Amino acid sequence: MNSKNSRVFISPTWSVLEDRLVQELEKEKQKEPLKKAVVLVGSELLARHLERTVYFRLSPKGLGINIEFLVFPGLVEKLYYTVSVSEYKREASDLIRFLVLKDIIGSLGEEHYFKELRDSLGLIESLAKEREDLKDGLVIGEQWQLVKKNLGRTSKKFNGLFEILELLDQRLLDYESAVDRFLVAIDKASNFKSAFGTEKIFIYGFYDYTSVQMELIRALAKELELKVFMVSPESEFFASYGKRIQDFYVRDLGLVSEKLLTDYFATDLTKLHKALAGLKQEELKNDESLRIIFAPGIEREAKEICREIYRLVREKGVKFEEIGVLVRDYNSYGAVLAELFERYKIPFYLESGKDLISFGSVRAWLNLFEILVQDYSRESVIKFISSPALKPEVLGKEAKEVRALCELISREAFIVKGKQEWAERLGGYLANLKKRV
Repeated sequence: MNSKNSRVFISPTWSVLEDRLVQELEKEKQKEPLKKAVVLVGSELLARHLERTVYFRLSPKGLGINIEFLVFPGLVEKLYYTVSVSEYKREASDLIRFLVLKDIIGSLGEEHYFKELRDSLGLIESLAKEREDLKDGLVIGEQWQLVKKNLGRTSKKFNGLFEILELLDQRLLDYESAVDRFLVAIDKASNFKSAFGTEKIFIYGFYDYTSVQMELIRALAKELELKVFMVSPESEFFASYGKRIQDFYVRDLGLVSEKLLTDYFATDLTKLHKALAGLKQEELKNDESLRIIFAPGIEREAKEICREIYRLVREKGVKFEEIGVLVRDYNSYGAVLAELFERYKIPFYLESGKDLISFGSVRAWLNLFEILVQDYSRESVIKFISSPALKPEVLGKEAKEVRALCELISREAFIVKGKQEWAERLGGYLANLKKRV
């Protein structure tokens, strides 16, 4: 590793990590206000959020300029273009890959496993995605041959798959995929200082990495000072992969870990949690981390919750994502709260999720399946046609009239159930109708 000052900061909350990121950037800018600082973040949305947050917090001190927030594709592009002109290759577009794959599949022999799917556009898209997934997992070179050998023993399908992908690689030798450029960036990690004008990188907002991303971070760690910010692997939501990422930082890269102190565990909310769990009871200090709301009626309570959320955000500076709502009966409160949160534009997610049956599209599918279960009973067919989740265009411009007409005709034709009964009695009804006309 390039620097003994490289650190991984660990905290159970992102708000604490964000504050520490701002502090570290401020310390860096105090040394040389005009020197560039680079922050690699997990998403474009997070990059834009940090850009605004850091700018407004550091600009009053004259330290908010020349800070670049970027995601992996931006970092890769910057490193990639440090290669000499003679090494440069064009990136193969989706259209080029599609046309090459279409040509390869179209020329498959009669004995090939995928010969029956030569005209399938879905197969072409799946193969292109499969190739990117394998490259993204760094399944290349010796690993490629090993995987090919092991999977090839299991079925003709895998043999056929690897044959097509190898033909594709040969045809695209003059082009580069996004993963190929990633590999070039790994090889050119030593050019980071000249490309960005700094020997330090901040890494923020990642829960996990792909193999190829890990390789790039590993290459950068050999050249630069790293300041990484991650959520504690003990946090329940991140436990499944947080430990692996911490081991990558500490064991593989040799970063010194530093746990950030927080009063998060001394709030009234956590004291209540401990008391409910039967651990111990402590005196509350009324720090507003816990608010109990009573009101006459569920809807009134829900409105009071919305009002309190906005008060905390506007007056106390609490972030929406730092607020949770616990109700005594989810079935009674869930739908009301969800409706009001949407109406008042309060971002939210449901810890227990929404029941599938609450989605109109799911109810429409169930109504469709009910037709088969009830042997095309008149009631089940009319129920499906009348479903509000069924798009009006399915029944044409006069959807409302079509629904009413189906209900009327099926009743007058004395249809009870059965596919054959529908055909015979509707046919008879229409024949009689024509005679009357």
